[in-house]
Amino acid sequence: MKNIKIIAIAVLMVITTACNSNQVNSREEILSSEEKENIISEVMAVSSKWIADNNAMDPDRAIEFWSTSPDLRFAEFGEFFVNRDSIHSTLKSYYDFTRNMDVKWLSRDVRPIAQNIALLSGKFQFKMEFDNDEVFEGINAFTATMIKEEGKWSLIQGHESTKLPE
Repeated sequence: MKNIKIIAIAVLMVITTACNSNQVNSREEILSSEEKENIISEVMAVSSKWIADNNAMDPDRAIEFWSTSPDLRFAEFGEFFVNRDSIHSTLKSYYDFTRNMDVKWLSRDVRPIAQNIALLSGKFQFKMEFDNDEVFEGINAFTATMIKEEGKWSLIQGHESTKLPE
């Protein structure tokens, strides 16, 4: 029990130090209201395009939502994808056997952190009708760290989890 208390105190000290560090602090307070509004608008547009690309069942356009950086980390159903190509392969595989796709955002929240970093979270509903008449539907909780590189927003780290209908 004593070791647990020591570890807890050490973790608390590290968190306190990190939160007070100038290198770790959010630049949110430096962003003007107009800059925040622009970031929110841009990330909302990119995430709306991603939904439209999925509804069009176009994996080549949908994959543009994810960063090309080797630092990309994305998990779905509790498993991390190996890389961007593995995400693209999964999308392609789904859409090769899908007759119809219907995805829509139920909620979204964008939090600007800096000029080139924003947090995106929300829920979307999906329904996939496969060629064999099977239907897969649910609601996904979605979180993402978005980065802006070369004038384009993309997901660098994220996760989605599915709640299936009861």
